[in-house]
Amino acid sequence: MSEPRSKSEAPRDQSENPFTRILRRLRGVRPGVLAVCFVDQEGEAVDYCSSVSPYDAKVAGASMLSFLRNTSRAMARLASGEVSEVVVWGDHRELCIRRVASEYSLVVVLRAGAFDDVVRDEMDAAARAFRDEAQIPPPEWEGGAGSLQVTLRKATGWAYAPASFFRNGRHVAVSCVLGRWEEAGGVVGGALECFRVRTEDGAEMTLAHSLLLDRWWHWSD
Repeated sequence: MSEPRSKSEAPRDQSENPFTRILRRLRGVRPGVLAVCFVDQEGEAVDYCSSVSPYDAKVAGASMLSFLRNTSRAMARLASGEVSEVVVWGDHRELCIRRVASEYSLVVVLRAGAFDDVVRDEMDAAARAFRDEAQIPPPEWEGGAGSLQVTLRKATGWAYAPASFFRNGRHVAVSCVLGRWEEAGGVVGGALECFRVRTEDGAEMTLAHSLLLDRWWHWSD
């Protein structure tokens, strides 16, 4: 059963497919969501749902994929790990691209101020639904750079430090913090507080906290 088409949805230039329902639900989660689309690794739209013209929606998808690739190359030169999501905040528009599988990404175009946790959670659901429909397993980076639940402790000289976190349903204690630094920029939700930590089992990794989104990610070597 497909999601009902709203009055604000622009006429389509291609037939509906199994992904239309997923995108229609995402576009309807907030009035400020203008366009959503799944794009392949060539920047071609697998499907879209939009209140703007199909052409504008598809151009946004291809442009954000190019932006993601350029950001990924820059982050690789900095040895900063895998880029799975980029958010761009502008005076009139906000755009987000998230990789949902190795060959596919989800792009969302919003009015300024519309990107929030409700949209983010619905993007999570859309990514899972896409993979279920396409029978694609979850990508590796969702286990390595996905959002984490982190517990904090007081720290001398810092406002806080990570004490432990949950990953894959397992509680992992942080035995020591090896270093801390700050990174500015718009990648993965703005400025990041980064901690290089050693876990109780001897593994070393970087835990990064987005101050804007109040979310944590981790990158392992």
